[in-house]
Amino acid sequence: MLEGLTVENLSEKIISLFLKISRNVKKNMVIECKNGSRINPLQMHALLLIDQKEEITMKELAQNLDISSPSATAFADRLVKNNWAKRYNDPKNRRSVKLCLTDFGKNILEKKREERKKLTKKLIESIPVKDRKDLLRILEEILSNLEN
Repeated sequence: MLEGLTVENLSEKIISLFLKISRNVKKNMVIECKNGSRINPLQMHALLLIDQKEEITMKELAQNLDISSPSATAFADRLVKNNWAKRYNDPKNRRSVKLCLTDFGKNILEKKREERKKLTKKLIESIPVKDRKDLLRILEEILSNLEN
């Protein structure tokens, strides 16, 4: 399978496989909620952002999602409509509107984290132990390069 690949072709093949894996993982991230709504990867990303900061302004949401402020407002409307997040006015600055997760949103997020962890563990455990050790070493090296 790897015979005949040049160093450049090898890199292209790795990139292609990484993107295919990423698309498949994202496809598995769309989940149905009890209320009939579905959470897509961008919405999940937004919930993770809100959870990470515990609260987030519309401006911060727009910046983190790389969308315009009006788009962030419409996006937040959807999160609120589905009861994943709630809006409130900042008591220190009445013009500032913030978002925080609802209990329902926290539960959805936790369920999704557990699902992703189980899926990832299953995928990793399907790889022989020697290859897992190599993968761990490679991932640590990639992370180290990113952090420098």
